[in-house]
Amino acid sequence: MPSAADLESERAERKESFAPSVRDRVAQAVCAFANDLPASRQTGVVLVGVTDSGQPTGLPITDTLLAALGGLRSDGKILPLPQISVRKVALPGGEAAAVEVAPSADTPVRYDGRIWIRVGPRRAVASRDEERVLTERRQWADRTFDRQPCRGATVADLDLEFFRSHYLPRAVSPEVIAENRRSVAEQLAALHLLAPNGEPSRATMLLLGRDPLAWLPGAYVQFVRFAGPGQGSAIVDQKILRGRLGDVARDADHLARLNIRVALQIAGATPAFSGQQSAQRWLDWATSRRASKMKLPCTAKVLSEQTRIA
Repeated sequence: MPSAADLESERAERKESFAPSVRDRVAQAVCAFANDLPASRQTGVVLVGVTDSGQPTGLPITDTLLAALGGLRSDGKILPLPQISVRKVALPGGEAAAVEVAPSADTPVRYDGRIWIRVGPRRAVASRDEERVLTERRQWADRTFDRQPCRGATVADLDLEFFRSHYLPRAVSPEVIAENRRSVAEQLAALHLLAPNGEPSRATMLLLGRDPLAWLPGAYVQFVRFAGPGQGSAIVDQKILRGRLGDVARDADHLARLNIRVALQIAGATPAFSGQQSAQRWLDWATSRRASKMKLPCTAKVLSEQTRIA
């Protein structure tokens, strides 16, 4: 939480009391922190009971005051509802009430029909362009897992040589490429491979990433071959397939041809094919399905009497 004396902090606002004349300004500050226009993804704090210099005023921090501050969330004037927590905090020289506001994923947030934002240490009503930024951010957040940004990643985390030599020629005509004078980042953005903030999407990281597993913990295939009919049997061979999705799919096909010669059992599904072709296609399907969620790896377990893919 920012220091009570941090006057220039974009994430802290101080009020000496919670009098009726101050209530609107506190609610506006909550709205502004929820909108998080700079996209800092950090919590904002409204401190009640401190001066502009950060000194406690001696305001009694009672349960009634804390309840009134918490009521800002549910009084129907701040919509969509902000995510806030209210607590008493100890400061040098006294106490204060802290209203901590998390950035909202459902922007723009309005108070009494107006969109409030932070401009440095001050709050202000959003302009039309600023409102558009908040609206586009919400639309991006509402997208499917694979189209959401890979937080913290940059264009430098992508294999740009692979993008130029393999992906781009398949996505854009040679004539357009010859006339194109855009930067690589602009080319990626034009193909919808970057989020509005310039971060690669998760799908982009899977397709073009130097090391997708570093950003998506489930982005690999675990292959294990057992000597007997159960998973307690001795392990004959095992491999971890990692890298770009296309490379993983190719390596998985190669493993399927070499190892799968028995009946196929797919977790939660009925095979539509037969024989080795079924194993290869279902391994491709499972790899893509896991890639869309990235919480668990795709697993292929080859037993003496059946193959299990999940």
